[in-house]
Amino acid sequence: MNRFTVSLSVIVFAGLAVVGGQESSASAFFDRFAAEWMRRQPGQATATRYFGGAEQNALDRLLAPETDDFARETVALARRGLKELAALDRARMTDAERVSADQMRWQLEVIVEGERFRDYDWPLDQFNGANVRLPNLMTVVHPVRSEADARTYIARLGEMDVRIAEATTRSTVQAAKGIIPPAFILRSTISQMRQFVAPAPRQNPLVGTFVDRMNAVPAFTATLKDQLTAEATAVVEREVYPAWRQGIAALESQLPRATEDAGLWRLKDGAEAYAHNLKQYTTTNMTAAEIHRLGLSEVSRIEAEMDAVLRKLGRTSGTVKERITALEREMRYPETD
Repeated sequence: MNRFTVSLSVIVFAGLAVVGGQESSASAFFDRFAAEWMRRQPGQATATRYFGGAEQNALDRLLAPETDDFARETVALARRGLKELAALDRARMTDAERVSADQMRWQLEVIVEGERFRDYDWPLDQFNGANVRLPNLMTVVHPVRSEADARTYIARLGEMDVRIAEATTRSTVQAAKGIIPPAFILRSTISQMRQFVAPAPRQNPLVGTFVDRMNAVPAFTATLKDQLTAEATAVVEREVYPAWRQGIAALESQLPRATEDAGLWRLKDGAEAYAHNLKQYTTTNMTAAEIHRLGLSEVSRIEAEMDAVLRKLGRTSGTVKERITALEREMRYPETD
């Protein structure tokens, strides 16, 4: 998940706090804004079962757009959220609500600050690209517990070609600006995407996993399973595979211009983008050098504690790693029946 599809559902809300017999304005804002946010993030709504009934069922049929317009709208919503959050009276909040407000503000600020680095999120890559996130949503997150679930699965499957095409377009636009992933990322992503479309559509994970999950539900009759399997297979063959192949072709066209340089330093404002990512993933304002120094000091501290424990066990010869390896070898159970 990139920062433009981040879910606000991780905010620990304080429930519906009551002030003077009324639901607090803070809690009302949290509920309203989070619901508005999640309606634009159908995958996250599915993962959290955020809504219920017909509304959740409708969202389970959708995939969030992969377009720049959608990203800009997300940032605009985050800005509005920050403005509304700032207007709340913190003095009337409970302690838990203040914690929630602070966490929400931090999340929204990261999204707003990250807008200028939008192009540095590769739309297609082997770890976080749409080519990975969308299949994971379908095969791992999307529920298949009933016929209704299965039909929303197939409907959502029908959205994948559009979303992959949007990601491919973004990748092409970025490449035209000279923003191209490192060659090793392109090679890995192309290889991964080729493997995805290599099997016959019926053997693709999007269909195979779907069938396995239907088989685990006794309510599915053989006739219904055959019908739904045929529908899913047809979508994969006619829509998903062609979209994937277009994505592969786009990445292949970028390879001749790619280099093995991995650092963001090679891109305009790369240092600032790197600092932004550090802030996002560490929740600190530490520099890369400071984080590196902290890591080294922590390794030294932990190894010293481990060394002390090992010496108490009479193990004094060799490095900490060598002594732990010897200890693991000696304590290993024999591989017998």
